[in-house]
Amino acid sequence: MKILSIDIGGTTTKIAVICSETKKIIAKYEAIKTQKGNSLKWLFYYIDNNVKETYKVISLCIPGFYSKEKQMIISAFNLGYKNFKVVNECKKYSNKKVFVTNDANAASLGEFWKSNLKYNNAIFYILGTGLGGAIIIDKKIYEGSLGFAGEFGHGPFYKDKVKCNCGNEHCIEPVSSGTGITNNLILNAKNNPNSELGKLYKSDPKKFSIEKITPLIKKNDKLVNKSLRESLTPLVNNIVVMIYALNPDAVFIGGGPSKLGDDLINIIKSILKENKNLSLIEKTKILISKHGNDSALYGCAYNALSKMNSF
Repeated sequence: MKILSIDIGGTTTKIAVICSETKKIIAKYEAIKTQKGNSLKWLFYYIDNNVKETYKVISLCIPGFYSKEKQMIISAFNLGYKNFKVVNECKKYSNKKVFVTNDANAASLGEFWKSNLKYNNAIFYILGTGLGGAIIIDKKIYEGSLGFAGEFGHGPFYKDKVKCNCGNEHCIEPVSSGTGITNNLILNAKNNPNSELGKLYKSDPKKFSIEKITPLIKKNDKLVNKSLRESLTPLVNNIVVMIYALNPDAVFIGGGPSKLGDDLINIIKSILKENKNLSLIEKTKILISKHGNDSALYGCAYNALSKMNSF
């Protein structure tokens, strides 16, 4: 079966047609800019004019608090969604069956489905424009009573000074998301213009991104290391809480910063080692998601399959 998978992100939206039998992307389209507000007219305008491959169902994922009972995005702070009846909105433009899930849940489902992962229990963190997460228990997504489980980015209990888009002042999202990590690197670069990081940023500010700092990480650059530790410490604090709460086999890191690969994992592990009780923490694997930005696309396809009982 061919499934139109759509990953609506805080910045861009990715679209692909996936074959459920082969678990392969058979058509992938150029990422388009996500438009804010309670309308998907822009999305279906693009689909109607660019997607020529046939497909049977539509499956999309969206960041934010999705109520599976009401088929509604209660809120997605980075996109301006508020009580957005997303399934009804899709039906305005298409007569296809529509499936919706949270983007972080989709990314974790995609990793499990595409990679045939053997772990029974896992925690996923997706570091993007925001910071989403997902919980796998006994190889199934744990959604919670309302479908909001895994929103690790929010909660007013972490001691940072950057106000979150949700209104709270101490969430980890504005610091430990992909956006937050990049913003902190830029701040440190501007404050230290003669440093290697400062020179790298000044060389092309518009194209500065997290993956560009890889050579400086390899050189053990002190300012880059300081900046990453500042950004990642709130995330690691959350990881520690989840390890103690759920005792997962593995913790996966996805999203833009995951392109740093083992360099990112090594920094996370070095912060984890500062915990005084390492016996449980050291037994939990810390891993990079393998399929990068395609994970959520695969997860959308798997979500549709699982809901249709068509594995």
